[in-house]
Amino acid sequence: MIPEENNLTKNIVKEKPKVSFVIPALNEEREISDTISTISKLNFIDCDIIVVDNGSTDKTRSLSMRSGAKVILAPDVSIAELRNIGARNSLYSVIVFLDADVCISESWEAAFLNTYKKLTENPCIITGNRCLPENDTKPLNKYWFSRLSQNIHKSFYINSGHMITTKLALEALGGFNSSLSTSEDYDLCARAKSSGIEVFNDERLIAIHKGYPKNILEFIIRELWHGSEDFKSLTKINNSRVAKVAILNGLTLMTSLILSTLNRTLYYLEFYMIFAMALSLAISTVKFGATPIRKNIASSFFAYIYISSRTLSPLLKIGRHRN
Repeated sequence: MIPEENNLTKNIVKEKPKVSFVIPALNEEREISDTISTISKLNFIDCDIIVVDNGSTDKTRSLSMRSGAKVILAPDVSIAELRNIGARNSLYSVIVFLDADVCISESWEAAFLNTYKKLTENPCIITGNRCLPENDTKPLNKYWFSRLSQNIHKSFYINSGHMITTKLALEALGGFNSSLSTSEDYDLCARAKSSGIEVFNDERLIAIHKGYPKNILEFIIRELWHGSEDFKSLTKINNSRVAKVAILNGLTLMTSLILSTLNRTLYYLEFYMIFAMALSLAISTVKFGATPIRKNIASSFFAYIYISSRTLSPLLKIGRHRN
């Protein structure tokens, strides 16, 4: 339940907050109406909703306009530039970035009003929260995405699918790096921290991501795409712990295959299997903590798929992924 209007508007902020919502989109007709609807239902916020369309061939633009959003067409640019375009065309100084398949929860508004107060006091802030999966009963959601959202204290950045900041902070940082095809949120937060801009997750801001992978194949494709940016230069490899672990995994596998072939024995492949199990469990432990061990063992299966997909990402070219 959202508190009474008096509690929200009089005790937290002096006037009705004015907020711009920026939503990059590409062929999102399945979810875009629901995403905009959850924003339009906000009672105590004056909302400016902007959908920046990357050249959709479905009904994304017409559904967005029908739902009350302003639509800007920007084909053939990166998702980072879509966010920049939306920010430049926003009416208000406080900006909420949402992915087109992310819906804010019923409790989001009450939590956000506290966030808005902080931003009016100090606009040099980047906040938000990792999105929850729509259904946490499926193994991939239960042992991977749900656990990621429950361990936000381990996250070093705010995911741009649910990010809140101000025009002032973005202008100070020069916006998102439009040359990046992915990981633009990680890059922005890294530059923010080095510039003295505060970056923190707020677990009270609850949003639901409907676009998480539904199966293992979608999970692999997602991580192939996300991992591709890390291997574009030696500097990026050096700055990415995941890329370094992926390289270690790939070198160990290749060495095991070569030695097993030359020596006509499975011994070296057996060694790799033990290495892979230990590596996967270590990744789960780093991401989710040491306990409970039962969940970490289950998560390690998805951790191996995750790191193996990242290992293959420089070899397999994947186009822009939806999430």
